[in-house]
Amino acid sequence: MQLKNDESRYGAVAQFFHWTIVILIIVQFLLANQAGNLPLGSAKIAVLARHKSFGITILALVLLRLIWRLINPRPLDPPDMPRWQRIGAHLSHFALYALLIVTPMLG
Repeated sequence: MQLKNDESRYGAVAQFFHWTIVILIIVQFLLANQAGNLPLGSAKIAVLARHKSFGITILALVLLRLIWRLINPRPLDPPDMPRWQRIGAHLSHFALYALLIVTPMLG
């Protein structure tokens, strides 16, 4: 597998960032649910500290992913893709990146 993106597919580095961030977001949900079920005390504080650490890690990985994306252009859209789908794909990507950056900052 190639490291960099080419015209037809994402490379190994982009895929690594993608799947690592996905897994960490799932862990975040699990930690948040676990913390919500705990009474106030040291156990809840420990879970919330872990939750915060994972959030900061996600933010760092998203920023690295954005840098990687700027250096390595994404694969081309299929030539038969309608314009509205192309616009929707770009808008949804932008919204996801915005959420992945803003959410850890807001806590």
